[in-house]
Amino acid sequence: MPELPALLDRYPKLSIEIDVDTRSLSLARREADVAIRMAAFRQHEIIVRKAGVMTFAVYTTSGYLERVGNPIDSPKSLHRIITLQNGLLDMPEGAWFNTTMAGADTVLSTNSREGQLKACRAGAGLACLPRYIADPCEGLVRLTFASAPPSREIWVGTHRDTRRNAKIRVVLDWVEALMQRAQMRLDPGS
Repeated sequence: MPELPALLDRYPKLSIEIDVDTRSLSLARREADVAIRMAAFRQHEIIVRKAGVMTFAVYTTSGYLERVGNPIDSPKSLHRIITLQNGLLDMPEGAWFNTTMAGADTVLSTNSREGQLKACRAGAGLACLPRYIADPCEGLVRLTFASAPPSREIWVGTHRDTRRNAKIRVVLDWVEALMQRAQMRLDPGS
């Protein structure tokens, strides 16, 4: 997080704990003060703002395409895919990818986008990845299907009772500013 030192220099007493997980902590039960989610919040008493949009695409390597062919014009049964774990397949991009690549062999299931990216870069198969992490990667080829993977909205929330807390307000403002600056990377089509 290259932006973090500037925030901490400006607010030296601030302490931030980041929990990167696929499960949603409850803001209502005070399991977190601020949450960033890829789905709308369903808890009451939560103040929510849409912070951005993230787009996805399917990637592989040129070596994989040379060996196996392009999945757009070859049988899906010839292909290998790198997917999200079963518990995450209901995410819109995961469901779209599995439907689009029905018949392909799953060679890796993980809850880690970094794991998916590394396996894809190694030529293990095709992966549906956020464009902000895959577009800049040398050696990856972005494929264009007839229908694009669904984009995901990014939401930031905090409990109604804590929104005026000075430290939480600082973090909320910082997160929102980061998201605004990152929007062109998160959604290159915007």
